[in-house]
Amino acid sequence: MAAAILYESVALSEKSQHSERLAYCQFKLFLTRLGSDQEQNYQAAIQFGPFAERLDEIDQLDALKNLADTYRSLRRWDKVKKVCIKLQQLAEIQYSLSQSRKKNDQGLVKKLPRPFFYYVLFGQMLVGGAYYEQEDYELALQIFSEAADLEWVKETDEEALYWKNLFQEWTQANILLTKLMAGNIELLPEYVSYFEKKENEILMGLWNIMIVANRYKINVDHILMKFETVLSNVLEHEKNEIYNQQNTDDQFVGLLCELADYYLFREDYEQGFKSLMHGLKKSTIINNESSMLRCMRLFERFRNVASAESKVEYHQLVEMGDGHEKERSVARH
Repeated sequence: MAAAILYESVALSEKSQHSERLAYCQFKLFLTRLGSDQEQNYQAAIQFGPFAERLDEIDQLDALKNLADTYRSLRRWDKVKKVCIKLQQLAEIQYSLSQSRKKNDQGLVKKLPRPFFYYVLFGQMLVGGAYYEQEDYELALQIFSEAADLEWVKETDEEALYWKNLFQEWTQANILLTKLMAGNIELLPEYVSYFEKKENEILMGLWNIMIVANRYKINVDHILMKFETVLSNVLEHEKNEIYNQQNTDDQFVGLLCELADYYLFREDYEQGFKSLMHGLKKSTIINNESSMLRCMRLFERFRNVASAESKVEYHQLVEMGDGHEKERSVARH
């Protein structure tokens, strides 16, 4: 909070609206404004967007990466593609320049948290991910296949090898998942084998499994039983240490919606309404409107088999959502 006040003060005092200093303050303000409310995160991203390209090239890479990550958590795929194409282009230029500097034995003025090639690959992966989410699987597979070729990365130090191995693993997993989502159901056991050993990917893995199950109407009870304890812990703690909290919230709500859909259509009403209420509550807390509407439509579809307790809880959650919307409306005016 204190940092936000400081950056706001500097931003207000900055006379030149095109200055790099103002842009840097806006970047820091953007980071401090990110939280659990998805609508507020979207407004913060929109507000910061025009300032990103006013930063120097090095800070710009970090800013575009954070901006893309925020849009990804908000499922704004067209904006993800737009930001990541800029990120990729800038990172490729900076990577080429860094190679020239090394040849001339000149040090860098600034050091980024990660190598330059990371930002190239990050942008490429998110563009592929955006096409995947928009169900353009053919183009997504093409981009992921291109991302798997890392021959152009010249670095061989420990940090470089770490990121190269990780991106290789991610691209192969994305290729596998894209084929699975496109209807190659026989790949389901292979995908489960991939993520079951990765504690920090189980949330996303289970979400993807449930999307496949609901899309192709297949029984995955054996998979849910296999991950029963892990799933219970994930739903209880709602945390993922590797990815940022915005993306974790998105995955968590997505999984709950898919579980509700799966159980209700299989007439397991106890588990179905439990997942639905949990999903509606979390969607309301983080202000995820699309998930709220999905939960509400699902409840109305199965209202006739809902228990009295579920109906009471549902109406309380809807009222809570209405109260939040009124508060936001007053704040906007």
